[in-house]
Amino acid sequence: MPTPIPITDFSGGELTPRMRGRTEAPLYLKGLNYSKNYTSIPFGGITRRPGTWRIDEITSDFTGGSDALMIPYPSSTQDDVMLVVWQNASDDICLLPIIFASPITVGTKRTLANPYPGEVNNKTKWARVPGSSEIFLAGELIKPFTITNGATTDSWTIAFSDYALPAWDQSEYYAPGDLVSYSSSNYIAIENSTDHEANVGVLPTETDYWDAYGGPIEPGFIVNATGTDAEKATWYPSCVVSWMGRIIYAGSQVEPTALWGSGVRQYGYFVLGLNDSSPFKHTLSSSDSGQIHWLVSGDVLVAGTGTAEFVISGNQFGITPSSIQVATQTAHGSSPVQPVLFNEQILFSKSDKQQIYGLSYTDALARFYARHLSSVADHIHKSQISAWAMTRSPRPSLLSITGDGRIVQMIYDKEMQQTAFYPWETDGASFVSIGTLPNDDGEDRIVAIVKRGTEYYVELFNWIDYAYHETASIGSSNDYKYGMYLDSATEIAISEDADGFYASGLSDYEGETIDLVIGNAPHASQVVDSGIVRL
Repeated sequence: MPTPIPITDFSGGELTPRMRGRTEAPLYLKGLNYSKNYTSIPFGGITRRPGTWRIDEITSDFTGGSDALMIPYPSSTQDDVMLVVWQNASDDICLLPIIFASPITVGTKRTLANPYPGEVNNKTKWARVPGSSEIFLAGELIKPFTITNGATTDSWTIAFSDYALPAWDQSEYYAPGDLVSYSSSNYIAIENSTDHEANVGVLPTETDYWDAYGGPIEPGFIVNATGTDAEKATWYPSCVVSWMGRIIYAGSQVEPTALWGSGVRQYGYFVLGLNDSSPFKHTLSSSDSGQIHWLVSGDVLVAGTGTAEFVISGNQFGITPSSIQVATQTAHGSSPVQPVLFNEQILFSKSDKQQIYGLSYTDALARFYARHLSSVADHIHKSQISAWAMTRSPRPSLLSITGDGRIVQMIYDKEMQQTAFYPWETDGASFVSIGTLPNDDGEDRIVAIVKRGTEYYVELFNWIDYAYHETASIGSSNDYKYGMYLDSATEIAISEDADGFYASGLSDYEGETIDLVIGNAPHASQVVDSGIVRL
């Protein structure tokens, strides 16, 4: 009788066997060791991963930063930008734009003093409304804040969010017969026959909201955030998402399972109402759901907590104050790492930050189902996943930063049910943060912050384009990608003196042994002395 061979979690292209049960796990581990700093080639085979270009040193800017949030900002009218956001030793929130012009440049750093106990790092959540120049951010124990782009790629502002009432419009907010006290933009509606706003009493300051029963109208994290900055911070939400024309926050320490939705296309307006477009608040009813760690938008809104994953839906207009349904889908529990949409799935890491699951809707079960994608490679994430980013082209992959300073690449083909894992290391250094940007040439740009010794650098993973032969021109059918297998590489000029040829301008590499590629050919390694190497 033939022995059935299970569907494997490997593409067959990496240096691993096709496993038949768990008995061949040692062979898999052996193959994995040989696969460090490799990546898969579509349709089989492996190659060395691309090296990195050193874009700039940011040590002086990055002082005190343990890690950073990387926010891609592609633009159809300006150069693309990668925003680096972190908190320094002085508790300033720092914003540094990496501008993908020619050449790539580092823009002007902006700062915002943070009086709250929370720290901005790669766990901080962000959302951008499609077509908007404004980015909304939220994190544990910190007031939500925004980053806004101006007229140029180096024109940015960073500020804490301001939640204010819209101007009072008598014709819109009350009907004949209502008893209204109105003065300028502040008003008290004692009786209100319209359903435009749920509140029938708004006092002159933005923190004094009252309803017909004398209780607070809750934009939650604003109304109840009183006392010291540390006390206020316990009311502030830890995650944010843009969905169906709203900005939705969730998961404060005081109200861990609450969601607050803005008015439709009124992203700073959270006074509760009754209309479909009015702001809303909803609290998950499950007593054991735990704090909401993340939100992901799609056809429905998906939320993850430390114990379960939920779908939140409404009517044809999305979630409204009177139409909110919450349904538990799976009970795996997740970490605060923001999930990514990957091959029509929501990829999230479990609460142990080692296991990767793919959440997707299945017709057979008529609900969402989570598949364990890293079941044979959880050990590769044993130092825990701290952040990740996704590449879409030329081949979808997930790049995870782990606690030991590595990047782990996961290449996953959903249709073939095949997965391959490759750990990436860089000699004597640690990858701190990672982000990706789409590119017109079809190959996503991978940007990393790398700690080398005591210095921090922005580096770009990249290949080098070499002509297949001397008569080929760049862009012709004879061109092909050739690996640039140097990390933290830079271009230098060759000079000549009485002692021969040398390369200078290498003070950043002082005392290090560096590899050289000259005329597309590798040369012997050299130690940098006084900023130069002799050839």
